[in-house]
Amino acid sequence: MAQFSFEKEITDSQIKILRVKNLRGKLIIKGWDKPSVLIKADIDVPGETVPEAAKPQITTEGDTLLIRSGGGHVFSVEDADFSMDWVSDLSGNIQDLVSNITHHDPVVEAHLDLDDDDDMDDDVDGKKSEARIHMNINKEELLKQVEESKKQFKEMKHALKEHIKEIKLSLASRVRETGQMTTTDIEIYVPAGIELQAKNLLGPLYCENVLQNLQLKNVNGPIRLEGSTGEAKLTSMNGSISFEGDISGVFTAKTMNGPIKLSVNRLQGSMKLKTMNGPIRVVLPPDASAQIHADSASGPVKVSSNITSDLRSRSKFIGSLGSGEFPVQLKTYAGPISIALSETEPSEHLAKPAAPPRPPSPPEVPDPEAASKESPESVINRMVKQGRISPDEAKRLLELSRG
Repeated sequence: MAQFSFEKEITDSQIKILRVKNLRGKLIIKGWDKPSVLIKADIDVPGETVPEAAKPQITTEGDTLLIRSGGGHVFSVEDADFSMDWVSDLSGNIQDLVSNITHHDPVVEAHLDLDDDDDMDDDVDGKKSEARIHMNINKEELLKQVEESKKQFKEMKHALKEHIKEIKLSLASRVRETGQMTTTDIEIYVPAGIELQAKNLLGPLYCENVLQNLQLKNVNGPIRLEGSTGEAKLTSMNGSISFEGDISGVFTAKTMNGPIKLSVNRLQGSMKLKTMNGPIRVVLPPDASAQIHADSASGPVKVSSNITSDLRSRSKFIGSLGSGEFPVQLKTYAGPISIALSETEPSEHLAKPAAPPRPPSPPEVPDPEAASKESPESVINRMVKQGRISPDEAKRLLELSRG
């Protein structure tokens, strides 16, 4: 196994954007108080030497610093093999269609009938007109819309499968160019004021205290963001997304397969979270001002009882916290949603929709065979407990049964 360590510090006041693309390994990006960009990399490659194509490539284009690792042009901006936005948006459209099929609103036709010859002013004679609304569900139109939704769902699902197939074929050929087991762990320190765009293919992606707008994308691995402010867009195909810190801009997180967990210390911006398959948990500060809309197609939605609700059901919640200034949208197709006001708030303190009362249990039917085997003493004692006979009567019956 050949190993190679790399370290370089770049000082350029013209740099406004940092783009990082890694093929396989950890990608860690941290903010620091120096004006320069520090890049560290550790590379492991099967064999005796490290090929040049496997080493990080660093270039500058205008005000953008580009860092590529994993082999040549493997992640050029125009490549379709890493179009995570397209995949994520398509998965979201599929989710919306499935929700539309399972929770379809009926097509309703309504017309208004008025009695007394449609005279609404006849109450001067002491009479009151009554309005009657006749509503008819157009079943044919409803079925037509559902079938159309199913058709679109099938087309989108096919397109998604074809796109993932292209990704696998493209990546398989490109990984072979630099060695299938090549691993590159990268750690980058960036100053405040630089916009970050980071992409990783295989491995975790961590980001801490980057005080500017950022975009994080991962294909197979978790994304974790801590302490960052500004606008943030996190996208993952297969992996969890977690965040802890302040939100001061538009915060968006999407994943196809994995949980989303946010612990917000200060909310000064909007949130939009969506996952195809996985739970969502959000902890908001008690003094936050948020308008909340949470929807799960196949899981329960639990929200803190301290959050005002306008609509609360098993799979949907609409409500507000404080004055409701910032919109918070949560949506999952397969998984539960929970919204709390503290990390320690247990699930039993999260308000649940009222369950319907259980029907009364049917009266017990006495078993004739069991009754025939029961001793006279136990029968008499049971009758006393039920209040059917008095203790004196029970005493006399016992004496008779023994005599």
